[in-house]
Amino acid sequence: MFHYMRNSAISGTDELLEQFTQSLRSWAPGSQVDTEGPSQLSTSAGLNGAGASNQVLWTFGSKTVLFLVDYKLPPAGSAPSSGTDSTPPGAVPVILSRYLSSTLRHRLREQGWSYWDSTGNASLRCDNPFVMISTDGARRDPEPRRADLPRTLQSLAGAASARVIVLLLTDAQSPSVRMLAKNSGVGLGTASRVMGLLKSEGLVESSADSAIRVPDRTALARRWSADYDFFAANRATRYSSPLGRDGAIAAFARELPDESWGITGLRAASAYFSARGLPNSLPASDLWLYAIDPTAAERAARLRVDPAGDIAVGSGPFLAANPRVVLVGRPPERPVLPWRTVGDLLSAQGRHAAVGEELAAHLDATGRA
Repeated sequence: MFHYMRNSAISGTDELLEQFTQSLRSWAPGSQVDTEGPSQLSTSAGLNGAGASNQVLWTFGSKTVLFLVDYKLPPAGSAPSSGTDSTPPGAVPVILSRYLSSTLRHRLREQGWSYWDSTGNASLRCDNPFVMISTDGARRDPEPRRADLPRTLQSLAGAASARVIVLLLTDAQSPSVRMLAKNSGVGLGTASRVMGLLKSEGLVESSADSAIRVPDRTALARRWSADYDFFAANRATRYSSPLGRDGAIAAFARELPDESWGITGLRAASAYFSARGLPNSLPASDLWLYAIDPTAAERAARLRVDPAGDIAVGSGPFLAANPRVVLVGRPPERPVLPWRTVGDLLSAQGRHAAVGEELAAHLDATGRA
């Protein structure tokens, strides 16, 4: 299945093609660029069987490169076709777009695709003749909303988006957007907007029966964490406690109702690895947790607001909406779902993010939730 880019496939492709050819001329002054519409060479197979929309011949000196141009994202995991009966050997399939996010660019490079966007992000490679072009353009979409398109979600920073994404990461699929909304405890409109953004960036796929699949859970977690921040999204506050971290956990277990709190961050990752007999990172230097009632958590562990404190408590209403808390390790440890922990860790820097990558890699490799 191909996903249409936000900018194209219906309108704007002529402008994109013209800008692409101008870029080619600027990279090789004096070169000749010829464009053609679909032909028998491209429409019968084209880019992985979908059909290229244009062919571009780029001639410089005695060398010529044939680009098969399309405006649709390839399916996750697909590789560009080359040397088939209907595709000229050496032809370079290239995706054109108004803007490609860093996540999409990384995915395309990993799969061997060439790409170009109108902000200046480009990666073009041809083996014969050898050509390699790599340029950087905008890091963020310079035109996130356009009058001719429906209003769409622009960021995954919110707590509601986190609910949807954690469930997607945990199950790696969903029968429908409606079920995704129900099971994550958010409104159907919110779930639909999150799915719209994820589809536009090729991070989820939909089948003919509306089922949703996540082809690369780690890529989705990384994209989520690029917008999301544990402290900002969950209004987390840092504290210190005279009980220390272990004493605070014991107090939460003793004073707070079951399933009203859960540990995340380094402590949760450590509990996950320890419960499975896996090598563990260094001891956690801080304690992050969610609580349905942060004020009750403050009272239970005698927490004092401290910007440099080693205990952080975030608001966790999702525990009440869908109390799927993973109980690993020995009580009173109560880590939240591992993929939520991954997102929380990846949203930080340094050691936290490194442990998040480690946990994501293990979850992906084992197919665990």
